[in-house]
Amino acid sequence: MTERLVIDAFLQGIGKEQPGSGLIVHTDQGSQSTGANFMAVGKKKGAIPSHSRKGNPYDNALMESFYRILKRELVDDAGFRTRDQLVLNSSC
Repeated sequence: MTERLVIDAFLQGIGKEQPGSGLIVHTDQGSQSTGANFMAVGKKKGAIPSHSRKGNPYDNALMESFYRILKRELVDDAGFRTRDQLVLNSSC
């Protein structure tokens, strides 16, 4: 995961949802979301950064659980044999 990917995803979400100033953006301690570029983009959009404590997955337990379910139901059990099958099916 690159910093550019995280920034692009953040901007896409902001563009789609149009939240007001004061949006709390909670992330882990990953360099992509704690770096100066991401922080500057968030500040420019009026977002308030929030980070889990270093090495403490319990701070983000709800999202970790969500991602586990998402991966299990939409990735692991999806039955795609190749990446091309996934891309073709996701564009429908």
